[in-house]
Amino acid sequence: MLLPFVFHLANAQGLTSGFYNLSCPSAENLVKTMTEKFVAHAPNFAPSLLRLHFHDCFVRGCDASVLVNSTSNNTAEKDAYPNLTLRGFQIIDAIKSALEKQCSGVVSCADILALVARDAVTAIGGPTWPVLTGRRDGNKSLDKDALTGLPGTDMDITQLKEKFASVGLSVKDLAVLSGGHTIGVSHCSSFAARLYYFPSKNGTDPSLHPSYVANLKKQCPPADLTSIVEMDPGSFRTFDTHYYSVVGKRRGMFPSDGALLTDNTTLAYVQAQVSPQSSTFLTDFGQSMMNMGARRTTRRGEVKDTVEGEVKQREWRARREEAEARVEGEVTWFVMDSMKILICRYGSEVLVVRLVGGIKLFDVFRKICDRWDTLCIGRFSLSYVLEGCNCKLVDEEDFDNMLYLCPDSNRIYGTVEEVRPSIALSGGSTMAVTVGATGVLEDMDMEEPLEEFCRHSETRVTAKCKFGKCEWRVHAILDRSSGEFVIKDLLNEHRCGSTYRRNKHKRVTSSLVASEIASMVNQNNNTSPMHILEFFADKYGLDLPYYHAWLGVEKARGKGFRNKLVKLFNKIAYAPSVASYNVCVTKFCDHGGAKAKTFLASVPKEHWTNAYFKGKRYGEMSSSAIESFNNWVLDARRMPVMNLVDCLRSKIMVQMSKRREDSATWISEIGPVMDAKLKKMIEKGRAWRVQKSSTGVYEVKSMPAVVVDLEEGTCSCGSWQYNGFVCAHVATVLAKTCGEEESMADYIDPFYHVVAYQQTYEDKIHPVLAMDIPDFTQGTSREIKPPRNRRPPGRPCLKRIRSRGEECTARPRKCSRCHQLCNHNRRTCTEASKD
Repeated sequence: MLLPFVFHLANAQGLTSGFYNLSCPSAENLVKTMTEKFVAHAPNFAPSLLRLHFHDCFVRGCDASVLVNSTSNNTAEKDAYPNLTLRGFQIIDAIKSALEKQCSGVVSCADILALVARDAVTAIGGPTWPVLTGRRDGNKSLDKDALTGLPGTDMDITQLKEKFASVGLSVKDLAVLSGGHTIGVSHCSSFAARLYYFPSKNGTDPSLHPSYVANLKKQCPPADLTSIVEMDPGSFRTFDTHYYSVVGKRRGMFPSDGALLTDNTTLAYVQAQVSPQSSTFLTDFGQSMMNMGARRTTRRGEVKDTVEGEVKQREWRARREEAEARVEGEVTWFVMDSMKILICRYGSEVLVVRLVGGIKLFDVFRKICDRWDTLCIGRFSLSYVLEGCNCKLVDEEDFDNMLYLCPDSNRIYGTVEEVRPSIALSGGSTMAVTVGATGVLEDMDMEEPLEEFCRHSETRVTAKCKFGKCEWRVHAILDRSSGEFVIKDLLNEHRCGSTYRRNKHKRVTSSLVASEIASMVNQNNNTSPMHILEFFADKYGLDLPYYHAWLGVEKARGKGFRNKLVKLFNKIAYAPSVASYNVCVTKFCDHGGAKAKTFLASVPKEHWTNAYFKGKRYGEMSSSAIESFNNWVLDARRMPVMNLVDCLRSKIMVQMSKRREDSATWISEIGPVMDAKLKKMIEKGRAWRVQKSSTGVYEVKSMPAVVVDLEEGTCSCGSWQYNGFVCAHVATVLAKTCGEEESMADYIDPFYHVVAYQQTYEDKIHPVLAMDIPDFTQGTSREIKPPRNRRPPGRPCLKRIRSRGEECTARPRKCSRCHQLCNHNRRTCTEASKD
């Protein structure tokens, strides 16, 4: 139950529940919706928004004074030293602007801060609590108030109690609100004094656990003041009780965290939260936030029309318009006196888009389609990285949010990925398709130039005929329950002269038949071409040739069974561990049946699987060397034996000499081919984040995330182990963490080193003089003739001689007398006649 005195104190200050129900009914819902959207795009902003409300309420009450900008005559709270690392002002600005459009001059910025703090915590899975509203915005903001009023992270328990008591909060509130450190990160400068400058013999705070000190020193060297470290290691994005477990083990990052262990009341609370059965933190946090939010607010305040950030934004827009008017012929967007560009990466190629005034997300999509012919609107997604989180651009509002949330970034890096959303026809239609959004036109047998996407998002797709006067149109929306697009509006009549395809057209061939009947063949392997003819006649009204139906069945069976079996077999061969090998074998046997099990049992797994292979394959999975050699000596194969041997000797001698000379000019530790491959791997992982776990152990935020152990020489993807050459994950870790004194070649198997290559070709093949080769052309006695082979008497043998132990199984045939499949005919049939 919520504490009764909280409501009493709040009512005394003029706060009440539902304060804006009459003046602005949608205020709280609008704040919640926008906060959830911002946090969903950038979860790292959740602790920042919570911290904004905390810093606001501890100085002069909850009056939004932390949002006021400094002037030439006054330094505001925002620019005080404890508030220099505050973030999220642009989110408050955006929410305030949206509220002003609906209810001008009604909702105060102080109430917005309180609501946003609650909604941000709830958005990441934390607790919720009722927020009383009715605050007024203060007119006074002084930096000295923040310096003296905010509790510092370097305070002891006595100082912290005094600070919290001065604002009407109890010792329990101190222990509960400290639990807000369960989310978020901090810079090394905030706790460097505990590691290097503490007044002790070794300069380290003795209250910290030694292993935690060693871990922090690895992440924060003495001169590093900008790196960030998780405040709740391993759980910094989850609002839970893990913080108290960390503090109880003397692993609290700040002195204020460790101070909780020096007081009986706070120590008892910390110990009670460690056990999930006795933990009350989630409930207590909501109560303590209400206690803090019910602090004295200004009575002579006002409801500001806009926060200071909105004023700055208008000034910035005026500067941008002036800059755009000053240049002629060149469109440039000045953001904070610099150009903003969007760098879109698709595979190994890059497209640079200047975000000029008035550009829309649809214009960016058009530029991407013009740059890459294989992409079209509706078949790719565009995302960017904000605060370490991947944010996807879906509509114009997301595009505006990206520009607003990145005001200080001149370069925004985006990633283009090909996607194929599914579409299904709604009830009442005659055909259900499960292909991509643009593929709906293909399955409806439309001509290629007829489809043009005029609007597209992840939830809506609209297409029309490319001929302007034609009224053909299709509109589909996303059904979130099934994850498929449902066609809601379809005008399927062309007035431009185009019609549906018939059986003689190119599109209605075995490929289309195979795609439509694949599910029928998988359900019933005995599906005949006659069933296909009936199916297309009933569903499409098409009269297919029997050959197309037969070939379609064959292709469907090949795609549905053989191809999948081959893919599963490849997964078994490349499985990096025994566990993944067993999973792939189970899928292979389930799909292939008894024959697949027999096949796997007959092949020794240690000869062809990475999981059981003893040693390293160095990237080779097949023994195709003999085929390569055969192709290399193709011209000499038909020569006489002596000429063939001499030709092989000459080719190998020249090749070894050339490779010996080439390798002598190489200056890198590995060969140029593998060096180029290594550079591509580093380029591939340039956008991946690398997080250190312990000595030599790193987590690489790729898709999917992997773990790299440099000391053990392992990567969870398995490629490094069985190839001997670093994978892209290991190369990324080495490129971002290794110093100049440490070479990447130290982590690569010596097989790939230049020294090993040079040792392979250091031996020489000496030339052979012509006088040492026997001359077989002089005299008839030395002429090589074919062997004598006398033709054996009798007829030539037409039947193959069977190997020893090979069973002779005659092909069954149908007897014309008993009408059974057997190994006899009418003449040798012994069955009783049924006539």
